[in-house]
Amino acid sequence: MRISASGLAALVWIAASTAAPPADPGYAWKRVPGSEVTLMRAGEPVWTFRYDPKENWPYFHPIRIPGGPVMTGLSPADHPWHRALWFSWKFIDGVNYWEFRALKDPKSVPAGRTEFTGGEEVRTGKDGAAIALDVEYRDGGRVRLRERRRIRIEMPRADGSYAIDWDGIFFAVGPDVELNKDTGYAGLFFRASPTWREPRYLNGEGISGPAVHQAAAEWIDLSGIDASGFGPFGVTLFDHPENPRFPAPWWRDRSRDDDDIAYIGTGLLFSGPLKVTHSAPLRLRYRILVHAGRPSAEALEAEFRKFAAGR
Repeated sequence: MRISASGLAALVWIAASTAAPPADPGYAWKRVPGSEVTLMRAGEPVWTFRYDPKENWPYFHPIRIPGGPVMTGLSPADHPWHRALWFSWKFIDGVNYWEFRALKDPKSVPAGRTEFTGGEEVRTGKDGAAIALDVEYRDGGRVRLRERRRIRIEMPRADGSYAIDWDGIFFAVGPDVELNKDTGYAGLFFRASPTWREPRYLNGEGISGPAVHQAAAEWIDLSGIDASGFGPFGVTLFDHPENPRFPAPWWRDRSRDDDDIAYIGTGLLFSGPLKVTHSAPLRLRYRILVHAGRPSAEALEAEFRKFAAGR
């Protein structure tokens, strides 16, 4: 595949050390090649990134603050295609890559498949993990998009918080591809565990509660506590200034009053569809901050500035 000079520059990836163990002796790495990578602490996973092709989407589950309960919800009964922390387009050229063909059937699959197809690179060390892989978006025998995905996860900080930097470059295969609008939500999403309680929504414009839904902002935060009383803790999603349509709107569930879903994600397509061409790849970068406590807007703004400074 030929890539322009600007595309090559976009592929720069700073990987974690491969030689050193985690800085805290309580941490350990666990890996199943072709399937998953896990950071362990005291015998339990802090996070696991799963990319076995049989899973359809690569995703993170579980995610937790070290020593805390699982924060992510995997394949819940109301939306069994939700995969904890994952990336999925909704419609590509009219083909559904999001919902299952048989709604509410956890054994079903979407019409479009989002699969790990190789190019696996995993580096772990005292500073964290760096994971790279190739992803294809196809329906039947036709591949519509190829993605080179790179994810960098730092080691937990003193309070247990840690950042996940997510970087995907999408290449159209053959003719141009349209990422269809539909409802407008698509991309990176976080679904909270069903044990999540007292959710607080806040965005980078200082908007809180239901009004964050479809509001454009540099970041969106979802914080809460576990039913056991552990917490507070939460997840913040940050949009990178070089992403198209920055700052893009965000999706927030509990936008309806008849459910108790705690759920946030990107709304890049709210303003309309987006084309990906063979000659001009689409690059999307996000930071996910898994955090302890309920950070102030000022603290989250400082985190955004650190993320935005990266190129």
